[in-house]
Parts: sequence; structure tokens; C-alpha cells
Amino acid sequence: MNKYRWIDKLLLPLTWISVFALLFSYLAYFLKPSLFVSVSFLGLAYPILLLIVLLWFLFWLFRFKRILIIPLLSVLVGWGHLSAFFPWGGNEALPDGNKNIRVTSLNSRFFDQSYWDPDFDLLGALDQFFRAEQAHIIALQEFNPNRIVPTLENKEYIRTRGNSKLAIYSKLPVVSSGDRLFPSHISYGSNGFQWIDVLFSGDTLRIYNCHISSNQLEHSQVELIEKVDEITTDKINSKWGAMYTLLKTGFLFREKQIEELRAHIDLSPYPVLIVGDFNDTPTSHAYKQMTQTLTDAYRSHGRGWGKTYRKSLIPLRIDYHFHDEYLESNFVKVKKVEVSDHYPLIGHYSWSFRD
Repeated sequence: MNKYRWIDKLLLPLTWISVFALLFSYLAYFLKPSLFVSVSFLGLAYPILLLIVLLWFLFWLFRFKRILIIPLLSVLVGWGHLSAFFPWGGNEALPDGNKNIRVTSLNSRFFDQSYWDPDFDLLGALDQFFRAEQAHIIALQEFNPNRIVPTLENKEYIRTRGNSKLAIYSKLPVVSSGDRLFPSHISYGSNGFQWIDVLFSGDTLRIYNCHISSNQLEHSQVELIEKVDEITTDKINSKWGAMYTLLKTGFLFREKQIEELRAHIDLSPYPVLIVGDFNDTPTSHAYKQMTQTLTDAYRSHGRGWGKTYRKSLIPLRIDYHFHDEYLESNFVKVKKVEVSDHYPLIGHYSWSFRD
């Protein structure tokens, strides 16, 4: 009699539960949060569920049990999700700078010095970063006009501000611009998008800068872990309830905001490049809405997890560059510089119909 058989009987149901949770997480990509919000939570947990299922696969592999096929198949069924989370098609070589438009996007957290050690020169670090990148376009979310970054004040940049705490700096000629603030019933009040039409290599390109609603979790998370000695069961339940409500509201807000953004993009008279902080992962329905007719530049040309939210323990990619068929991505990378709670996303693009 196999002395480990009782362990197998105990762990086998846990394996199946993990597999089913992973499979259901895939539905978050296909179902609107307004139809079935529960799967949106599983979609957000996809990286954790994936790791758990892979660990089950390794466990059963070393136990020489045929059940290992089940976790393996569940991962393969979601290969599209895995390839979106961990692409490996990028090129580390920079293209010819004279033939492409260089775009940097960043949620800059209002250039808030209080987030950092008092001895850290945040504005100096930002200035050094922007000066080194020499981007044609710099798109900032959570922009603070009262904090001066010298490179951005250079006369070669044209600054276009939006009503949603957004700003685009352009070295290219700006033909026209506009912005839209999402209505209060689908936003916390500061989310929206802006666009500029620029002349690039003989044609007009529309560039969108977006800040889609976050989950507003940070304050609740901090309150949950501070003053540990004062935490009671009622307080924990209350905080988890608040976090659930914030997550649910965030999913529903993003669904409507992306619908409004997509409607505007679909009416664009020019080819489009969309950048910004979308606050959702590649397993979300919001991501599906964006990639139905647009290319996720990092997925097609990036390498690795592409973690853009620096504070998360799991590799969350929530900042994106999307473009249509008229553009080609030549170089896309998450720059691991610490100047915000997000990492900057850098992309180099050229017209796809040009030699």
C-alpha cells in the first residue's frame, strides 16, 4: 500500500479547485463586469492562480501521477492570456531614430515629493530621465503643472493640457487637440482622455493620452495593515467589504469608460496611437475591448512580464500603448526607473506602409 495515498486523496480536490479557478479567470476577458462581476475578480487574480496551478503541475510531476495533465492543460487552454502577460517577441536593439516617433508615457503621481525620501531629488531624476529619452511625445497622467521639470519647459516641446489631470508634450507640430472628462456617474471625478493630432513623417497621426479609473484601493489597504494591535474581526471584515466594493466599482467604471473611449477612437479621421494608465490587466474585458481592432504594442514587441505598477507584489501590467494597423512598433520597453509608483513605458513607432 502506498503510504502517500492519503496525501494524494487530500490534495487532489485542491488541485481541481485551483484548476477550475484558473479556467474561470479566463472568462473575465470575455464577459462584461456588468454581466458577471465575480469573474473580473478572478481575472485580476490570474497571475496568482497561474502560479498555484503550475506548482500543482510540478508536484504531481514529481509524484509521477497522471493528474499532472489536468493543470498542464488548464494552462495551455489559456495560452493567449499567458502570452499577453509574458510576451517574448521584442527586440532589444533600438531602431533608427530618424525613421520613428519616440513616445514615453507615465503616470507621474503629480510629481509628489512627499512620496519619496526628503533627500531624493525627484524633479532632478525626472528631468534626467526625460532628457535621456529624447522622446517626440511625452504623455503624462496625474500631471501637476505647479511642479517644474526643466526638460519639459524646453521651447522645443508644445504642451497640451486636458481637463483630466493629463498633459501631452510634443516636439512634433500639433494640428489640433481636444479632451474629455468622463461623467461623474462612471468616474471618481478625475479620469478621462485627451488627444492631439500631429504631423509625423508627412502624415497626420492622432495620439490619445488616457487615465482610466483605478480601484482606489491604496487608502483601504494602508488602513488594514496599520495599527495591527488595534485590529478586530469587525474591522477586518469592514475593510475587506470596503475593498470589495471599491474593486467592483472600479471594474464597472472601467467598462463604461473604455466604451466611451472606444467610441471616440472609432470616429478618428486619422491613424491612432493610444497610451496611458488603464488600471486593468491583459485578462480583463477592458483589455479585450481595446485589442479587438488595436494592437497591444508591448504584447507584440515587448519582453517579459512588463510590470508597470511598481508597488504591486505580483507583476501587474496596467499601462499600455495600443496602435492600429497603420503603425508598426519597433521598440517597446518598460523602463525600470523609480520616479513614480508606475514605471514609464517607452515605444518607438513608424508607419507600417513606409519602407
